[in-house]
Amino acid sequence: MTLTFTGSLVLLGTGLFIGLFNLKGRTIYALAVVFVMTMLFAFRLPEESDTEAYYSLYELLQNREPGQLVLTYGVDRFFLAILRFFAKTGLSFEGFRAILFLLSMGLILSTVRKLTGNLSLFLCIYFIFPFGSDIDQIRQLLATAIIVFGLRYLLFTKKSVPKYVLCVAAAALAHMSAAVYIVYLLIYIKKDILYAVCAAAGAVLFWASMLTNWDWIGSIGRLTGIEKITWYSSSISTYKMSLLFGLFEFLFTYAFLALSQLLYVQRGRRVTLDNFDEQYFEPDETERNIRKLCCISMIAMPFIAYSLTFERLLRPMIIIYYGLICGRVYEKTTANRILMSLALLVILALRTSISLPYLTKIFTNCTLF
Repeated sequence: MTLTFTGSLVLLGTGLFIGLFNLKGRTIYALAVVFVMTMLFAFRLPEESDTEAYYSLYELLQNREPGQLVLTYGVDRFFLAILRFFAKTGLSFEGFRAILFLLSMGLILSTVRKLTGNLSLFLCIYFIFPFGSDIDQIRQLLATAIIVFGLRYLLFTKKSVPKYVLCVAAAALAHMSAAVYIVYLLIYIKKDILYAVCAAAGAVLFWASMLTNWDWIGSIGRLTGIEKITWYSSSISTYKMSLLFGLFEFLFTYAFLALSQLLYVQRGRRVTLDNFDEQYFEPDETERNIRKLCCISMIAMPFIAYSLTFERLLRPMIIIYYGLICGRVYEKTTANRILMSLALLVILALRTSISLPYLTKIFTNCTLF
């Protein structure tokens, strides 16, 4: 436990210090963090249910034994193809995990770099969350990385719906839940009322789900006949959050939305330039699109209230917002820099209060110690 806190504090403290003050050595620190995370990701005890399942699946593929476990992941054909390829090369499971992590981080960082050059600060935040979850949910990590990569075709100037849809299809073949990200195409709708409704409905339904025991997800599972949904319904006692954690999760998620609105309004009103009067201008298109993305993502909130497992649906949005915040930390005015820094610290404090068990497992389940 001591090692867990020490390691986390060193990474967090160093990253925040270098990142917030824009010191030299950010690139070296970023490379060092990626190396450490790769080692922690690769060398895992197969004790968590997900890691144990992937380890068993990898051994089956190495021994060319189909087995029921292989058939279980048959729907996630892209992930299974990658797993089968590396298994046939004779690469160890640790080596496979290291390559998968580096591939996923490459996809994520290629998009994040379009929002900020401060990768050291981004990696520091990512280590707090969602690295502790991604370290066991490797299919979800790959799917999230592909979606984050694909979001460049929606958020930035060179848009391409077909390319984004192709990325969603590839991500869905890594983890079928990624198919839901097709909903992000709603950002092309210009009616702001849609985004307000998404955000408000997400908040209302989140607390309605937290405060009642209505098994509405189970009803959907029984109606559609999808066994996975039924399984989530039956495991509610294991994965549903307490009211306190629910409050923290709500504040953490809606902090992004509040900050999004603040930045949007601030950008749209005026900016003070040296030796010039205050000038009005339109918010950056990328910021507008990220704000829309954040509002649409709130649709997932009632599912998260029902089962913490659904929190993974917000990860692409969270990663994009991490990048935006890290880029805005370097605002020219001192007031804006302080605002961004305080917002970042509040978000990290809320996330740490929820992610502490996952942070503990990063170190305690590592075979390097």
